[in-house]
Amino acid sequence: KELKITARVVDEPYENYGKYYYFLKTHLVDDEEKSIKFLLKSKVDIGAELDDTLSLSCTLSATKNDYYKTKGYYLAGAVDKGDKIVVEKAQSHSIKYYPYCLKNLLEGSVSSYMDNENAEICSAIAFGDKNSVDPTVKEDFKRAGLSHILVVSGLHMSVLSMILLFVFRKVFRKGYVYCPLTILFILFYMVMTGLSFSVIRSGIMMI
Repeated sequence: KELKITARVVDEPYENYGKYYYFLKTHLVDDEEKSIKFLLKSKVDIGAELDDTLSLSCTLSATKNDYYKTKGYYLAGAVDKGDKIVVEKAQSHSIKYYPYCLKNLLEGSVSSYMDNENAEICSAIAFGDKNSVDPTVKEDFKRAGLSHILVVSGLHMSVLSMILLFVFRKVFRKGYVYCPLTILFILFYMVMTGLSFSVIRSGIMMI
């Protein structure tokens, strides 16, 4: 049945193939307090960002996508129009918000210097944002045996961390200063790239 839902955006929304995806966690379901994580699919951009609160009505069903299940999203809902969704902008933000803003700022900077295809590849390599990469490009990387480059993992983490460690070591010279600074960067980068399993694993090993 159709449910009346109030939920907060708890992960970075994204657009893919003309559809918009929002990761939500409910506060209220049919006026009862319930905490349920679900994925909302929309044909229009409803203008919601991380930590915003949505009020809407939709029908939830079990998702078949294993990737979303690994992230704890076992349910999904869909809306065709955004006019029935009320978006309340966040008054305070979670720890994820500021790395998310920096990521968007850096992606915008990359896009201003490159054409769309190259900017999408660079964003995927640097920030793990492969949702916007053209499917044919993904297939080309897969055929070349290089698809792992488009997923932020130990390779990316080690290169960036060792560069920063080298710079901090030259500037501060004291291990009790440059090591904690590098660890803070690793933690920040883990959040900025979405805390995927590969990033968490490589981040723990780098620390």
